[in-house]
Amino acid sequence: GPCGLVSLFVLDRCVSGPAFAHTQQPDTAYYHGGTSPSEDTEAYLSIVHALLERGFPVRETLAKTKGCTAFVLSDPNHCAAAAAALPGPASDIVLCAAVKRKVVLYRWEGARGFVELRELALADAARTMAWADSSLLVGMKREYVLVNVQTGSATSLFPTGRMGASPYAVRAEDGLLVARDNVTVFLKLDGTAAREHGVGWTEAPLCFVCAPPFLVALLPKTSVEVRMSAPAASSFAQVLHINGARAISCKPLAGGRDYACYVATPTALYRLVQTPLPLLIVLFGIPVGCIVGTLKVLLERIEEIGKGEEDAYRNY
Repeated sequence: GPCGLVSLFVLDRCVSGPAFAHTQQPDTAYYHGGTSPSEDTEAYLSIVHALLERGFPVRETLAKTKGCTAFVLSDPNHCAAAAAALPGPASDIVLCAAVKRKVVLYRWEGARGFVELRELALADAARTMAWADSSLLVGMKREYVLVNVQTGSATSLFPTGRMGASPYAVRAEDGLLVARDNVTVFLKLDGTAAREHGVGWTEAPLCFVCAPPFLVALLPKTSVEVRMSAPAASSFAQVLHINGARAISCKPLAGGRDYACYVATPTALYRLVQTPLPLLIVLFGIPVGCIVGTLKVLLERIEEIGKGEEDAYRNY
């Protein structure tokens, strides 16, 4: 919308590309006066709350999703193979909803809304799902399986663990991240191990996100924990105590090199941003056994960035 406004748009189709490629009138807009929320954060948050309090009409109800235990929406950047393998007109948006011991697949078809495609049978109720090209990684109470969305065949991968923690899986840029006890396991898209060792946490994580070169996890007691994701340097980085944290998400910033993480509580939303720290200060906090591997990662990072930049190693 126009500069200085915080606008609410109601979309009836998938849009991508720059804003000028799909201009339309906003449903509602409030004047903020700045070019960035940081210019007046309190005013921006007040406007966002006002927009959300308006309420939204129900556009569509998917009756078969009642009692859903997990759902996942396809990402056009990662799920082109899955969209092509399913029947119906071409669309990048595919919704998978787990209900009892089955997964219901829907495809977005514009004016028709979500159209049901098929049902996939499971051995148990799904608790987490993530796209893996033309398959779904499904985490159940006792095991993870890889389900082909075209044929419905399921391949058992490995047990969820012994600690009684809830299974959790999320798609990363080049593979999958899966929780097993208090370890995040790295998998290839075919379900095989991507590397020998995972990243350990102080307790079993509720959920986590990948914000290279870090993994950020939401833990039951310590709230938010940050660790390096590189194989040779999965060392402890930082603990953030955020009372009542319930959900975590991340997105790449402009340029795609750095990421911002968002942590939600019932009453607030926190943004975690990578900030540069002096190299030696960070090294003093690394256990001796991890220094060699971490130095290797740092040197690679320095070579990538080039001379003249002091933010070769970043932390939250």
